[in-house]
Amino acid sequence: MVKPSVFIAIALYTSALAASQVSSLIEKKAQGQWQVTYSTASPVQRMVFKRNPDGSRAKHWVAQSELYKISYQDGVEAVVRLDGQPFREVSFDLPAVYTPLPKEYAAFSPFSDGGMLLHSGRFFACAEHCQPELNSWTLTLKAPVGENIIVGGKLYQNEVTWQERDSGSKLYLGKASPLAGPDFISLIDSELPLILQQQINSQLPQLMAYFTSQMGALNFRPALFASFSTTADGSYGHQGGTLPGQIFMHWYGDKAIEKLQPDAVFWFFAHEVAHLYQREASAIEPSQDAWVHEGAAEYLSGLATTEVQQNKQMLQQKLTDAGQHCVAGLENQRHYTKAAAANTQLHYSCGLLLNHAIDQQLRQVDPEMTFFRLWSLFNAQVQAGQTAQAATYLTVLKAYVSAEFWQQLHLFSSQEDFDALTLMQQLRVAYQLSLVKPSIQEGQL
Repeated sequence: MVKPSVFIAIALYTSALAASQVSSLIEKKAQGQWQVTYSTASPVQRMVFKRNPDGSRAKHWVAQSELYKISYQDGVEAVVRLDGQPFREVSFDLPAVYTPLPKEYAAFSPFSDGGMLLHSGRFFACAEHCQPELNSWTLTLKAPVGENIIVGGKLYQNEVTWQERDSGSKLYLGKASPLAGPDFISLIDSELPLILQQQINSQLPQLMAYFTSQMGALNFRPALFASFSTTADGSYGHQGGTLPGQIFMHWYGDKAIEKLQPDAVFWFFAHEVAHLYQREASAIEPSQDAWVHEGAAEYLSGLATTEVQQNKQMLQQKLTDAGQHCVAGLENQRHYTKAAAANTQLHYSCGLLLNHAIDQQLRQVDPEMTFFRLWSLFNAQVQAGQTAQAATYLTVLKAYVSAEFWQQLHLFSSQEDFDALTLMQQLRVAYQLSLVKPSIQEGQL
């Protein structure tokens, strides 16, 4: 049933938090233009954005009044009036194009038919500054007549207001309607190549079945969004991700879909589905700890590729490439936190090396403890109230690996001045030796 307008209230606020709340109205006009309006109950000197991966808002968002600007200073974007006066409302025109962001989901992922997938977290804002305890955001999304809005798995028209939390969610606005299947509620762009649509429809259910057999069934049916958009500047690529109850994939630029490699596409799918099965433990916020869930998702992709696709060579090649990339990325900055802050891809390459090494330790020290079981135990701790971070992960791990190995991981994750380069070189060499040993043993036979 389509609801014309609704207010979803799912959180209570203290008076202090309510006073600092900023309401966001995101609107698509009938002519196709997008804008966002922020308003507060009381006048403020500035409005600060919660998530600041870079200064792209300051470059691309256009204030509807020349009195306002977005400044970017010390890694934070903020709205201020040029005359220094307080304000209660400000509006911006938005470029509704796909813009890749470092370790953050793009605000807009267009569909080829004019529909749009939005990331609500990109619009979170606070009055004056973002208090750590503030974790609730009031958003309103307005659509032109005849277009649908999908929020939280429900279909609306005209306008919907709701509360968001944590990292936000994906929202759809357009004329398409989702299809309900046994594994996903899906919205797949019709302009994606047929072979890619076939892979989505066949391989994602295979991956769901595989991870369910290893890590238990999900208690929800996730929403799947797969979209494509052209680019004017010739840029191309793809991005995928997961948020609670959602998995999404976007390809941009014609070259991104011209020469698709089936094995690479399967790995891409496996990585995102693995995040779903990491459950609450995948919501690791300390940026320096991203090697835990991103590296584990890479390794789980390798295990899935080996078992489901019967392709163990791809994991071997990924580990070889990861070793090279990780070590090269640490040569000029041996401290992992600083190196990864400048190059977030290290969380994937170094994280793959680390999680592979963890699995090898599990097999040696306690063969009954699998990598899948480790993640189930880690997730249980997070569900019980522990923070999703490296320290919790290592606490769970401690009983199942050698004391020396655990101590190295502990120092790596807890001391900023730890020599991460030496550790990664050791893990890389250990992996290279593991490839040589089977060949030697075969020759001896």
